[in-house]
Amino acid sequence: MEKNRLWGIDDIPLLTASDKGKHYFALDEYGHLQHFFYQNECWNLGTGNIFSHKIQGFDAALDIQGNIYLLGYDDAGSLFFLLPLAGKSSPKPFYQDSSKKICHLSSCLDKENNMHILYLAKNEEHQMWWLFYLRSEKDKWQEPVIIDFGYHYLEQKGLILRDLQDNLFILHRLFEEGKYCLVLRGLAREANRPEKTFYLQERERECFFPAFLVSPDNTLHISWLSCEDEVMFLNYTHRNLAGKWENFTSFEVPHDTLTIAPLYLVEDRLVLSWKKGEKLFYLFSLNGGKSWKRGRGKAKTGIELTRFRSVNNLFTQTKWWGDFIFASGIPPQEILYPEEFLKSRAGEGDLPEEFQILDLLSSNLLTYAGNLQTANAFLKQKLGQQEQELLKMYSWGLSRAEAMEEKLNAKKMELEKVETFFQNTLKELQERISREKEEMAERNKELIHQLKTSSQKNEELKKENLLLLKNISQLKKEVVALIKENEELRAKKKRFFPRFFSRLQG
Repeated sequence: MEKNRLWGIDDIPLLTASDKGKHYFALDEYGHLQHFFYQNECWNLGTGNIFSHKIQGFDAALDIQGNIYLLGYDDAGSLFFLLPLAGKSSPKPFYQDSSKKICHLSSCLDKENNMHILYLAKNEEHQMWWLFYLRSEKDKWQEPVIIDFGYHYLEQKGLILRDLQDNLFILHRLFEEGKYCLVLRGLAREANRPEKTFYLQERERECFFPAFLVSPDNTLHISWLSCEDEVMFLNYTHRNLAGKWENFTSFEVPHDTLTIAPLYLVEDRLVLSWKKGEKLFYLFSLNGGKSWKRGRGKAKTGIELTRFRSVNNLFTQTKWWGDFIFASGIPPQEILYPEEFLKSRAGEGDLPEEFQILDLLSSNLLTYAGNLQTANAFLKQKLGQQEQELLKMYSWGLSRAEAMEEKLNAKKMELEKVETFFQNTLKELQERISREKEEMAERNKELIHQLKTSSQKNEELKKENLLLLKNISQLKKEVVALIKENEELRAKKKRFFPRFFSRLQG
């Protein structure tokens, strides 16, 4: 189913139709946007690179006069704008942010021909995404406004749309609880901010890119495909004039269905189509989606989904509304219009209702059986993968067990060696401690003996010291006596010399 998944629509061809002619735009393998125009009952190449620049995706809108407003973006974060019917030019980017990579684009015009753009940008290095709203007012581009942002899950792509009362809405994928669901937000133009978020039904399923249709009574119809356990579902609901959601319906469809379901309004019939391989299937409702009947599939070789923008449907005689057609070739050599779906029902009105119900039940039964077969094949594949994984795990477990056993034996031998070494070391330590104890005891005895000897010597020294102190005291006394005797002698000497000299003189 992976090849049938459409995560966005801004890189598929686009066809326009108005009083100013028919134009076709398609990206080539080099990222150049080719422009074809229809003249003399054949398609002619206008230019092979209308933007004169490699782009990643594009979108277009038509005003009521049939003028084409063309938008494109490249991988450098640049947005381009062009009026292709106004003459040739090489447009420069009117907005650029090199820090973010634009990866999806949707646009619409309001009643005053102001352009409104919803684009998704991401930074893969930081795994971050932003959903931006950008608009023009009186031919002047305003600053982008962040609608939402987040991390890791980068496929939050969506559509910007306008109803007949000039109200703006944003319909986009939003990642929550492990899967992408669909949400609708009104856009308050004055505040440039989204209003309350409405979650479409089937939130437990993985939802793909939606389609929408605004009918003449301003009812908003939405269709989308979803997936649960590898089973595909076709879903529909609509929002009435009072803003109430009604008539949610879900049908099981084949597993390899293209993951977008275009909606059409053909006369008074609402048509819901889907594509499986080279065959188109559809449901139609005569009561605005309250109940549905199945139409027969129509096979076409090489048909591909193509976007469609129109003011007046010059391609057909029947008035119809819708944003998609199916065509083959670039430019289209054959186009399948929605009213052709209903031609296959011509003459079926004569069939009894029981046969029509039986046809519907048999188609549902075939779809259910196909999905069961697909689910069974998927489960078998998953079971086989799990068996292979279990076998690998078992083999890995055996080899791991053997390796662990070898390591365990090696560890056991290593532990035995460690234990032997430990015992030997312990024995040596014990012997060493014993020896050191004996040496310390012997040393202790020697120290005690030395202590006793030192004590005895100390006593003797004390006695000798006492004797010395007595002797010193005696000597001090003798010194004092000698000093006294010396002083007396000095005194006698002083008295002797005067007397002696006086006698000599006398």
